[in-house]
Amino acid sequence: MTLFEETDINPGIIFTDSDLSLINAIKEIYLNTNHLLCIFHIDLNLRKKLKGKLGARFEEFRHKFYTCQNSLCIELFESRWSTQRIESINKQIHDKVDRSTSLCNLVININDYVKCEEHFEKFEIERNALPTIGLPMLHNRFFG
Repeated sequence: MTLFEETDINPGIIFTDSDLSLINAIKEIYLNTNHLLCIFHIDLNLRKKLKGKLGARFEEFRHKFYTCQNSLCIELFESRWSTQRIESINKQIHDKVDRSTSLCNLVININDYVKCEEHFEKFEIERNALPTIGLPMLHNRFFG
């Protein structure tokens, strides 16, 4: 940073982890610099927060995440991400029903799935509330 101060040249982009004090310092000192989160640190957070929850499906998720992350534009990212979310929901429902499932049971299964997802989201909000007060919640920023 001292090199930038000595030359009076501001960086165009700075990559960091989600350290709030560093993010605030960048905003204050380098007004025209874009701050982005480092993919290495995002990957560490993915492993920390999702590997245990996804189990054997983690590597498949990680591959799909990086496919989205490597999109060249926002529209392509959003398209890839929403398609994967729909595929995931379809797989969850498909695993719980078969040809003999009645329409009533199908609706019950879908309703149970939605309730489970809502419960999980509420749990995640509560679990992440205290350590991230004032910090952006990464899972909402990238998965919300």
